[in-house]
Amino acid sequence: MVTKAFTTDSIHKKFLKPTYFINSNHDLVHQKAQELLQGLDPHDFVQIAVKLFYFVRDEIKYVVKFSPSYYSRKNTRASSTLARGYGYCIQKATLMASLTRIAGIPTRLHFVDMKNHLTPQSYIEKVGSNLFVYHAYPELFLNGKWVEANVAFDKELCERKNFPIVKFDGIKPGLFAKQDDSGKPFVEYIKDHGTFADVPYWKIMWAWKQEYKFKLLKGFKK
Repeated sequence: MVTKAFTTDSIHKKFLKPTYFINSNHDLVHQKAQELLQGLDPHDFVQIAVKLFYFVRDEIKYVVKFSPSYYSRKNTRASSTLARGYGYCIQKATLMASLTRIAGIPTRLHFVDMKNHLTPQSYIEKVGSNLFVYHAYPELFLNGKWVEANVAFDKELCERKNFPIVKFDGIKPGLFAKQDDSGKPFVEYIKDHGTFADVPYWKIMWAWKQEYKFKLLKGFKK
């Protein structure tokens, strides 16, 4: 199905531009976008969005680390995540936004606080909470509306942890399920921080400092 990605008004122009974190003007990101878009109809934005979604969801693995440098400004950039081949939700969302903006699809980042009720106890003991503060997912402007596309958890991780797998068709919202397949609570959305054209980095760092017991800000590198 061929779709129109956007109208050329000022509201959406800012969601197509490269930014510091969504550095869609980086050579590495551009090369990957061209590789992934090869053979696709450049006007079929739904098909393009789906192709890019499954690349970022599954080929860029979801990894959380307890090293401050992993959360630095530099390592949060889309080009760094692509080169690394893994990232956590914000890093993966930023890469997805870079690729889709290159393809001509306006993309913004949505930030929420959420609880993962299936979080391993070992993680909760280390972090002090099962609340994920400023969890991020991209929203793509397709067919005249914003469509959520949560690329955070890769398929392999979901199968290993028995998490519901997020699917995306470019039409319906692709978000974490509230319950797993057995009916147990999975994800609960707690607070909405709204949408942004780029990563609100220092807002996130301050919020993490307040919530988490391990000190991510100590030893940070730019």
